[in-house]
Amino acid sequence: MLRLDSLARRDIITDVAMPIIATRGVSGVTYASLAARIGHSPQAIHQWVGTRDRMVELIAATFYQRWVPWTTSRSYDHAALAMLPGDDEEETGWCRVLLALQEEARRRPSVAPLLASLRRHEHELLADIHPELKSDDHRLQVLHALVAGLRETACSESEIGPTRARHLLALYCAEHAGPRADWVSGACADEAVAGLIDVNQADEVPPSS
Repeated sequence: MLRLDSLARRDIITDVAMPIIATRGVSGVTYASLAARIGHSPQAIHQWVGTRDRMVELIAATFYQRWVPWTTSRSYDHAALAMLPGDDEEETGWCRVLLALQEEARRRPSVAPLLASLRRHEHELLADIHPELKSDDHRLQVLHALVAGLRETACSESEIGPTRARHLLALYCAEHAGPRADWVSGACADEAVAGLIDVNQADEVPPSS
């Protein structure tokens, strides 16, 4: 039987569950799928984490604790850009796990408070960029909604992938800088415009001869 302290248990289960959730959703996390990756029997996993409901709650709580430092540690000119998926599969996987757990929170009341806490964190992070805006300012609410929408779109099978999603968000931030210029740097805005031009040109159908 597995014998580890509770902190190690949470981390190991979450480490193993994240790639499963990123590709198959929360429903893909079972005693058997975890056991196959950890190298123990499904019965041992059951004894280790308890019911499946408890297992999902443990994974969600641990992931949300990781999400906050993960977003704040990413190097972007604008904090909002750190909430979108990156160009590599691992960064996209993080956002897909978040989206899957958000969907799970709508069906599982015990996970819902975690979702509310995470949304508050993101809202506060965006508010820090513009401290003169109140939390109920429509510009802040629109920005947060845009971040959430672009994150979901970039993680789906859409023409707007992670790179273009970041370009669109950077352009929005640059256009709505108002009296302050720290929503996004000028260099980032220029890069966003250039990136959108490149993407649009790549999408164009060449004229027939």
